[in-house]
Amino acid sequence: YPLLVFSHCFECFRFSSFSIAERLASHGFVVAAPDHAGDTLFDPTLPLTTDVLQVRAADIRFVTTALLAGTNGAEQLPASLRGALDESRLGVFGHSFGSVTTGLVLQDDKRFVAGLGIAAPFENPLLTGVSMSRIGQPVLYLVAREDNSIGEIGNQFIRLNFDQAPGPIRKVEVADAGHWSFSNICHLGDNFTPGCGEGVRQTVPGEAFTYLPIDQGIAIGQAYVTAFFLAELQGDEDARSYLT
Repeated sequence: YPLLVFSHCFECFRFSSFSIAERLASHGFVVAAPDHAGDTLFDPTLPLTTDVLQVRAADIRFVTTALLAGTNGAEQLPASLRGALDESRLGVFGHSFGSVTTGLVLQDDKRFVAGLGIAAPFENPLLTGVSMSRIGQPVLYLVAREDNSIGEIGNQFIRLNFDQAPGPIRKVEVADAGHWSFSNICHLGDNFTPGCGEGVRQTVPGEAFTYLPIDQGIAIGQAYVTAFFLAELQGDEDARSYLT
C-alpha cells in the first residue's frame, strides 16, 4: 500500500481532517495522522516558530521510518499491514502549520514523492526554512480564497510559491472558503470558529458574507486530495483527468 502522512494545524490534533483521511483509506492508501506533541489542542505548549517547524518535520520523518520498519510502536499495526507499506510511494500533506511542515518534509526528505498543502504556503517570511526552489516533487495547493487566518497576504504567498515552483504544481482556489472549511473542527472551540457561518471577506475587505457550508468544503477537500494522490502515487489516469 502507498503511505500518506498527515500533519495537523497549530494547536489542533490528529483527527482534524479525519474525513479526508477516511476517503483516502477507502481508495487504498494507508494514512498515518500523528499528534504533534506539545502542539495540540490538549497540550498547547510550543510556539509558532521556525524551531517548532523543524520538530514537526522530524515527527513526520520519525513516524514514516517507524511504520516502514515496523518498529518504535509500529508493531501495533494490524497484521495485514505489517511489511505491506510501499516505501517507493510515500506522500505527505497538511493543513495550515501542517502545510508548512509538509513543505519542509518535501524539501529535506526525498523519500516523499508528492505533497499537498491546505491553507498555507510552504515558503513564507513568518516561518522560514523552506525554499520552493528545493522542492521538485509534484505539489498541490488547496486554497481557501476567503482565508480568515492567513488572510489575503497569506494567499498571495501561496500564489507566489506556485509561480516559483520548479516542479509540477497545481493550485485549486475555492470560493467562499475559510481557513477551517476543509477540516472537521469548525466550531470545536473559539479558535476554530472564524471561517464557519457568517464572516467578512478577505478579498473585499469589510464585505459581509456567508462562508461555504462545511459539508461542501469537506467534500471538496476529499475530492481533490484523493484525486491528487491517486494520480501521483497510483498513476490513476482518471484521477489525473479529474484534476485537469
